[in-house]
Amino acid sequence: MKAHKFTQFPSQDQCSHCMWAGNECPTKEDPMKKYRTIQDIKRANHEWAITHKRVSIFDRGAMEFFSSQVHDKVYGGRYFITSEQFIATDYGKTLGFKDGDRLYTVRECRPDGSCDTIGEFQAYKSIEDAERYINSHLLAN
Repeated sequence: MKAHKFTQFPSQDQCSHCMWAGNECPTKEDPMKKYRTIQDIKRANHEWAITHKRVSIFDRGAMEFFSSQVHDKVYGGRYFITSEQFIATDYGKTLGFKDGDRLYTVRECRPDGSCDTIGEFQAYKSIEDAERYINSHLLAN
């Protein structure tokens, strides 16, 4: 693999995640790439995390910390829904903390395998609300 170019500030021809120049980023792919399954998204994000020395959104520790669940459906080839719930520890409960409600987050897996939150983390009270947002705002075109 040839050495990559690195500059202090990203420009339009650089990968927005790692600042490798243009086509030299090993995870830069077709902008129209679509994922069929959650497993496809998990695989792409794992590869992206390894390449960019980052933590995958599906990292076991992070998933356990947030009591996260990944819902099975992929919308529009790149959007998916996770849900998270705060679970108070036994010690936290002695201090008055309570378990939180399970809330839902809309996520996007980009063609390079990176994943981001769309909108606010835990923005939706139900999976139906999250699906409604995806269908009416992200896939309406």
